[in-house]
Amino acid sequence: MCLGSRRSECRGVLYARPARLCVASPCRWLTGIWSTVVQCYEIVIIYRKNNKGVPSEFQEALTLLQRPVFFVSPKERASEQGAASSRRRQAFDTQEAQCLASLDIFVIAGGLGTRIGAVLGATPKLLAPISGRPYLKYLFDWLRRFGAKRVVLGLGHHAQSVLDFLDRDASTTAGLDVVPVIEPRPLGTAGAIRFARGQLRSDPVLIMNGDSFADADLCALVARHRGAGAKATLLCVDADDAGRYGRVEIDAAGRIGGFIEKDANFHGTGPISAGVYLFSAALIDEIATGNAVSLEHDVFATAPPGSFAALAGRFTFIDIGTPESLKVAERVIRAKLGAGGRPA
Repeated sequence: MCLGSRRSECRGVLYARPARLCVASPCRWLTGIWSTVVQCYEIVIIYRKNNKGVPSEFQEALTLLQRPVFFVSPKERASEQGAASSRRRQAFDTQEAQCLASLDIFVIAGGLGTRIGAVLGATPKLLAPISGRPYLKYLFDWLRRFGAKRVVLGLGHHAQSVLDFLDRDASTTAGLDVVPVIEPRPLGTAGAIRFARGQLRSDPVLIMNGDSFADADLCALVARHRGAGAKATLLCVDADDAGRYGRVEIDAAGRIGGFIEKDANFHGTGPISAGVYLFSAALIDEIATGNAVSLEHDVFATAPPGSFAALAGRFTFIDIGTPESLKVAERVIRAKLGAGGRPA
């Protein structure tokens, strides 16, 4: 795509490279022309180099797209051919995405942790040690990459241990407004939302299980939700052995048609829930005024087909709630975020 009002005034060329998550959304482009930015691509702008460096209007793409944008000169683009882009490209030093800056994030972490209790003992799952750091530090670092500002922690079992850790380590919450909400007893995933309703102020709210990690593009999830106009949008991962999990049926329009329970006889690939959702305020109000206990059984499974949207793709997903998965969590999370919690 030529960037300029007329071909004779073309100041740069836009092209895209395949990435992992796909969702299309309309975007008002720099020249005032409506176009569609397909978010399963990294956006790269080849600009006509001058003494002033990257044209300032191209930098506005960061705000418009809310995704990484790489600026290279034609010469740099030519040298990139035939080599790994991660090693060859000259990347513009961008800001982190800000798509979560205006959204509340609710982390559901009030469960008893029975699946992993034999390994962690009195340590809550949020503080499970991974490469010498509590998992909560990795989680907050990951959310900061998308501009997170306010996190509501739904705590319960061993809540005081989490509170004590946050008091001791101010670096964990740096730049974040962390609001703990402590359940008096286990309330279930839907019950946790009901109990925390008064602290969930944005529309939508990003809701996530506190014992899972999904290395997905949350800005793509936000874009999908806003474009779909659904009560909720579920992040789904394409699993190789989907029968081990509850599968999600997704139609051609990207809407959820239903949910399939675990099936030991199914050994193919299919989408499963990654435990990350965007809920509209209207849906949260429905949960708050109802009596649902489980999101999976009382909200998702009972909704009419097409009520919810999905964003599915192949990305790293791990449930740290079992002893087996906790063993591989160190390798997986270190590979994605590095030993210090920043992108590796």
